[in-house]
Amino acid sequence: MSYTIKNNISFDEYNAIINKVIEDCFVDGVYSPALYELSLRVSLISAFVPAYDLSDCKDNNALWKRVTSEECKDILDEIMYETMECNNICVAIKNGINHRLRAIEASPMSLSDIALSKLIGVVTEKIDSIDNEILNSDTISALINAEKQTNKEDFEAKLVDEMIARDLISKPNRATRRKSTKNNKNITVKTNVVPVNTESESNSDTDK
Repeated sequence: MSYTIKNNISFDEYNAIINKVIEDCFVDGVYSPALYELSLRVSLISAFVPAYDLSDCKDNNALWKRVTSEECKDILDEIMYETMECNNICVAIKNGINHRLRAIEASPMSLSDIALSKLIGVVTEKIDSIDNEILNSDTISALINAEKQTNKEDFEAKLVDEMIARDLISKPNRATRRKSTKNNKNITVKTNVVPVNTESESNSDTDK
């Protein structure tokens, strides 16, 4: 079966592909080349061959099997060599990935950031099990007074030390920051395009 391949796409589609692939290929701040390859192929096919249906692929394994089929290879080859935007898309995505990697390298999470982020999840879970009768005006006032009397830096330091002692977190280094226990995420098929209506925005500003 033959499919019509669009010769060009709108700026909104162009921008959406770039943002989607960059977002898809990072899992918990760790870059995944495999997810880059999968997301790029899915995004290009969805944008340039909208009639090609990938919606029946329920997970990454099914998507990968489909987009690496002979049929999709032929489609992607034609997109790569026959459309003007494809090379620019790939370059823009690589630039975006490199920018994010440099940002991650320059500002790793501190121990207190890690501890507090984990603590939020625990607190959220515990709040659901709190007896509402306990949350009276006296207990709330006591909590507020305790917080006011606590030095923020001293609190963070004690929190980190306590969580390390209980093996809730470990001291990060370059090696452990690069590891991820779940180095995967499900790639969605459709590219979310947010139209930019500059004309209506301009008219709105003029009316003001």
